[in-house]
Order: sequence, then structure tokens, then C-alpha cells
Amino acid sequence: ASFADSREIIEVTPKDPDQPFNPENADDGNNSQKTPQGFVRVIFESGEHGTFGTYAGGQDKVKVAYDVKADQTWAKVAVPAVTAKPGYTAKSGAELWNPQLPGEAETVTGGTYTAQYTKLDKVIPVDPNHPGTVPDGYVTVTFDPGQGSWKDGTKPSSYYVQKGVEVTPADFQAVTDNLEAPADHIFSKWDGFPENGQFTADEQLTASFADSREII
Repeated sequence: ASFADSREIIEVTPKDPDQPFNPENADDGNNSQKTPQGFVRVIFESGEHGTFGTYAGGQDKVKVAYDVKADQTWAKVAVPAVTAKPGYTAKSGAELWNPQLPGEAETVTGGTYTAQYTKLDKVIPVDPNHPGTVPDGYVTVTFDPGQGSWKDGTKPSSYYVQKGVEVTPADFQAVTDNLEAPADHIFSKWDGFPENGQFTADEQLTASFADSREII
């Protein structure tokens, strides 16, 4: 005798997470099952700039798939949480998925939904009044005027900087422009700026000045 599947939503998983997972191919042998009759397959893809976490073996989970009974609404579907890779942030709300996810009351139809991201700048100024949280993959670089002062009186002056990405003092020109040198001195350099231009941990840089009277 044959029995109808009484489940409403069945997650489709790779039999071997080390092998490519292609749930969009109904006949792929690595899929945990074929779509039962009367079900539709919904696939979420993380895209190249994020994941849906990892499998037990540590492999990145980049696709989540469900076989959903054809009369179910989107309210029943567990949409996976997106983890953006360093340098990116997942878009929010209706912009997170392409195409846009249907409303919760709508009936599920088969399809593939891909997560969307915004590329973050390698250098992000920190608002001293609303610093927020440090983005994933970034470190905090704080500039100290040393013997000088800030022209606008703001203190401290900090940036979130992408970890391990090459930057130059020119990326922080706004800080240098805001620096007031002490009398008879000119700005020389930021002490502590890494030679290779890559920050790997939180750093504080201090302005160094040269005596302008000694330079002819």
C-alpha cells in the first residue's frame, strides 16, 4: 500500500555536505529526497557574500531547501537567517531576498530566493554620539591628536577599519585635515600606522609633529 506524506514541510538536506548540494535539480543524488507528489520545492541561496551558518562538520551552509505541501502559506516556512561575510552586510526587510518573499498569508509556490547584500566601505567613520556595534570583520582605529588638537574640538576620532585590508593614511585624510598642529610645528605622521597598511586588531594612533623652524 502507498501512503500520502502527512508532513506539511520537509527540509531537504545534502546526504554528504562535502559534496555539491543542488536541490534545484530534482534528480541530484546528493539530495536527501525527491519532492513528493503534491509538494513544491522552495530553495534559499545565501549567495557569494554570506552563508546560513555551517553544517555539523564545519562546511558552509549556502543553500536551504524545503519541500512544502502545495496548500501551505508562507507563514509556515522557516526562512533561514543570513550571516554576511566580512566586508558585507545583509540587506533588511523586503530587500533581503531576490525575488522578494511573498506575504505570510500567500500560498507557497516553488522557487529560488537569493540573499542580497550591501558592500561595506573598508573605512567607516564612527559617530562618537552613536558608535553602534563594530561590524563583523572590522577593528576600531582611534586617532589621538597627541601634542596637537582637533580644529572642531571633537574627541576622540575613530574609524571602523576592515581587518587585514590594506589602507593608507590618505583613507583618513579627513582626520589629518582636522588636526591643529602645536605652534611652530607641522604634522609629520601617525605613529603606530602599520607598515603594510593592514590593521589586525584595535589600535590607537598618535599624531607626530616636526618642528617647522628646522625645515628650510
